[in-house]
Amino acid sequence: MGKAASAVLSRLCVVEWGDGWDDAFGHVKSRRVLFREYLSRASVWSQAYPPSAAAWPSFNITASAAPEFRLSHTTEAELKALLARLPNLDVRTTCAGAVRLAELRTQEPAALPDLYEPLIPPQAPTPAPAAYAVRPSGVRPAQPM
Repeated sequence: MGKAASAVLSRLCVVEWGDGWDDAFGHVKSRRVLFREYLSRASVWSQAYPPSAAAWPSFNITASAAPEFRLSHTTEAELKALLARLPNLDVRTTCAGAVRLAELRTQEPAALPDLYEPLIPPQAPTPAPAAYAVRPSGVRPAQPM
């Protein structure tokens, strides 16, 4: 599997797709800014590859930019497993596009900005060892219960 596709898949797999309304409302301002950036980038990509404009704003840009492009069988299988867990068609289409474009850009770098980056959460930090707990004042040994 390509490293770029693997990295995007890893980032998508840690998303809590069914988070509650409290969490959604708590992040509405930052999500609005990030989605606005995505729409700006989607506009640029749609102008460069016109067939993608028909599916605006959720589309798999690789279908227009490189119709012959295919992921490896392993990556495609992992992507299908992720897509089966996702809540709706727009999210599935966008996530598939993000994974495919990440791999395509390693083979054919584009001068355009990374289309899906504003929508993908950053890689989750590596958890602290089980013997430690994170406290506001720093990392301290966990207390037995």
